[in-house]
Amino acid sequence: MSIFHHSGRLGDILYSLPALRALGGGHLVLTPWLLVGALLTPTDVENLGGLLRCQPYIRSVTYAPHKPPDCIDLNGFRHQRWLQGQTLADLYLRALGLPAAERDQAWLGVEPHRVAPVVIHRSARYQDPNFPWPAALRRYRRAGIVFVGTPAEHRDFVAAFGPVAYHATADFLALARVIAGADLFIGNQSAPYAVAEGLKQRTVQETHLPWANCVFRRANAAYSLDLDLQWPALDAGG
Repeated sequence: MSIFHHSGRLGDILYSLPALRALGGGHLVLTPWLLVGALLTPTDVENLGGLLRCQPYIRSVTYAPHKPPDCIDLNGFRHQRWLQGQTLADLYLRALGLPAAERDQAWLGVEPHRVAPVVIHRSARYQDPNFPWPAALRRYRRAGIVFVGTPAEHRDFVAAFGPVAYHATADFLALARVIAGADLFIGNQSAPYAVAEGLKQRTVQETHLPWANCVFRRANAAYSLDLDLQWPALDAGG
């Protein structure tokens, strides 16, 4: 069974999973690396680990201070040149000589937990100042909306766009179950969006135009970089 290594941000780790799965899966070792600007901690790994460990192609997830010997280093994606129209998952697959189509099938699976028809999230990074958040809130408020993420992210969102209910999640497994239980996820290029993409959930993305590297073209996804952004109709009043 192969040993895989990664030391990137949480979203980067999630986008590496199609490549890890395509290579037969195995054990994942996560380490800190100063060059990515955010050191992974044991708490980060435990926060993400529950979601990863319940995927059938991942045998274990552990934290280590240093890269293990004789591993498949997923950090090799950083040496790939990003081209417009490619996703972060494409970079991993190309670095390892794997077909891009591996990222077209869901690579995360969880038991859905219904909290609200619409789940939203917005992080402080990778925003589109022109994204029509007020229009999104007006359209889906009657159906039911909850915000997921950190309390600070929720406070920032409310300060910018007005009140919306907050739903706290204990870890990424709980987060993924809430996203899976929704009819629609709306968010920017954050780790929660990477979860939604891994589930192939219906999404609307607030795309960060300078680095539009999370645009997975599929029938049930819309992106703010498209001039004809269409809001999905929901079965229950959206």
